[in-house]
Amino acid sequence: MRASIFAVSLASFTSVASVADAAPPDLHEVPAALRVDPTGAPLTEAQRQTLAERKVLAQLVDDHGPEPWPGVAVAILDGSPRQVFSVLRDYPHFSEFMPYVQRATVVEHAGKRWVVDYVIKGPMGIGSRDYQMEVFDEEDTLDGVTFLVSRFHYTGKGNIKSTAGTWKLVPLWDGKTTFVRYEVRTDPGGSFTTWLKHKVAASGLPRVIEAVRKRLAAIGAGK
Repeated sequence: MRASIFAVSLASFTSVASVADAAPPDLHEVPAALRVDPTGAPLTEAQRQTLAERKVLAQLVDDHGPEPWPGVAVAILDGSPRQVFSVLRDYPHFSEFMPYVQRATVVEHAGKRWVVDYVIKGPMGIGSRDYQMEVFDEEDTLDGVTFLVSRFHYTGKGNIKSTAGTWKLVPLWDGKTTFVRYEVRTDPGGSFTTWLKHKVAASGLPRVIEAVRKRLAAIGAGK
């Protein structure tokens, strides 16, 4: 896949808990298929250092598919995969920490399946959107490593055009840390230019990761 011109500036999204002197981790516990940067290329030493410093690798990737381009974010979070999952399922409080979300309401929940209604206020003139998502929580195994996966997609109910994606959460080191790969493709609909849709998507990727990071810190995860 060819890298997008909408690569996000890493320096702007350094966590307060940055570990500037951390050695680049080898991340051998992460399955090889996930131990890659947003474009799918093997992580370089510099990128591993970036992750060790609790910064986010995030960008849109031109996959020559339907517009808009998918976005991918890679990060290390200080909390177990289960703790990260608990943040991702804290729908009643999304308006307190998730970017753009004004309300998230669970309308169905049975086992590992959720149906959630969202109301958001998009940036840069995108305006308000309301839509419904179906979410499935699963486990997957690669290279002998079992990790958590959350898959989500638009049900067709609402005023966006489409959205779908995944969260992949791999346990690291002492089990209190998580390697995250977040992938999403969203088209908010409307008569906005593709350029604007890409700009909104690129800016939102690291904001979502950092929102989860801050929420984990607030609940004392990773201690």
